[in-house]
Amino acid sequence: MVKNLILFFTAITICNLSFAQIDKKYHPLVFEGQLPNELTIDYSKQLAESIEAEKELNPKEAMAFYSSLYSFKRSIFQNGNIYYNNVLTSYVQSVTDELLKNQPELHSKIKVYVTRYSSSNAMTLSDGSIFINVGLLAVMENEAQLAFILGHEIAHFEKRHAIKELMRLKQVQKQDKQAYYDTDLFRGLQYSRENESEADSRGLQILINSNYDAREGIKALGILQDTVFNYPTLTTTLISTFTSETLKIDSNFFANKNTGLTNNNKNNIVFGSISDDLYSTHPDMDKRISAMREMLKIVDYNFSNKAKNVLFDEDKTKMIKEISFLEMIENLYMQTDFNISIYLSLGTLNKCQECDYLKLMLIKNLYWLSYYKELNNIEKTFNHQVIEETSSLKSLNKFFETISHNDLKKISFEYAKQQLDSQKSSDEYFLYYALISEMYLGKEPGKLIYNQYLLKFPDSKYAAFVNQKVK
Repeated sequence: MVKNLILFFTAITICNLSFAQIDKKYHPLVFEGQLPNELTIDYSKQLAESIEAEKELNPKEAMAFYSSLYSFKRSIFQNGNIYYNNVLTSYVQSVTDELLKNQPELHSKIKVYVTRYSSSNAMTLSDGSIFINVGLLAVMENEAQLAFILGHEIAHFEKRHAIKELMRLKQVQKQDKQAYYDTDLFRGLQYSRENESEADSRGLQILINSNYDAREGIKALGILQDTVFNYPTLTTTLISTFTSETLKIDSNFFANKNTGLTNNNKNNIVFGSISDDLYSTHPDMDKRISAMREMLKIVDYNFSNKAKNVLFDEDKTKMIKEISFLEMIENLYMQTDFNISIYLSLGTLNKCQECDYLKLMLIKNLYWLSYYKELNNIEKTFNHQVIEETSSLKSLNKFFETISHNDLKKISFEYAKQQLDSQKSSDEYFLYYALISEMYLGKEPGKLIYNQYLLKFPDSKYAAFVNQKVK
């Protein structure tokens, strides 16, 4: 049922950031302020109102549909993956306000949230709730591109696509109960492609009627089609980052043709990089881009005459992209995607060599990879399909799978020790330095660092845990 409630605007991601604006002492976003209503709200009133207002579904169907919707919505807000009261939420809300400022009735029905999910997706519920993943904010180049994504999602709500898709699938089953699965799949997906095309068209129209440059909607689709997280120099970065006087990473490993690594093409079915979109839930992306270009020609859209804005605050947009990218690294760590968190951190170090936050994240992720390596369970942390597995990510995964447990612990310890001067004011660094030291050197050397920790940070939130360690 959930998939009938939600329509995704899906993409693969990349970041091309300078990190000129983010302080090297970056701190992840935390919730502040009053407890949001969404965490405690009882949706029984909304459920009753939605069922009463529903005209296309019978009462039984409406009850099932909207009960699932509000149950799903409640779970989203209670799982800790929604951002509240921070710069990302304010930014997305400001773009929504600008986009719909001349459509107050529609605006009043839309509520936009930012999630901690790293895939560059957006999601729409049939009650007007739109969820923008932080991974999407990390790839959009300006406000106008985000505005198009919002317009696309608003169109899914406005055109009641979730209800219409449910009705269409119901009709297919009614007409042909003996239909083969592939036939049902094709008919359902055919309609989904129509939904996406209609959402593109309506989203573009919303953009045209705003103060944003509508041509940026085409660029947004291009970004979602053509870009991935790929770091061609990752091998060099890995070796230079972790090689020390006492530990040399063998560069020959990455030149080994027998590692089983191959170039990984995008998912042709989802992202439409093949010409035939028969079994795709989204139309071929080239077709969508071409269609949008034709629409702009038909309406004789002229940027210079309309004096549209690509964006309103370039510096702010860059800051949002950088914060979003660093939040992705943090969230991947919290979701136990340690290898991908390391991958993005390493890929960013070349642009932010003094970024202490990235170095701390490497230490934390290395500790947990070493921990799971010791349990002979490291591969299970690689199974999450968060970003596309490029050849460079495959190579990094293969490295962590192949390296001995002792060598991985040594890398973790040596790197943590190297960061002592730059990280000495961080209680979290000292905690992980102690944990890694205990793991690699043994309990007694670890206790020495735990004691140093207690002297430096006696009132830390980790103090009780560390006290147990030194007993």
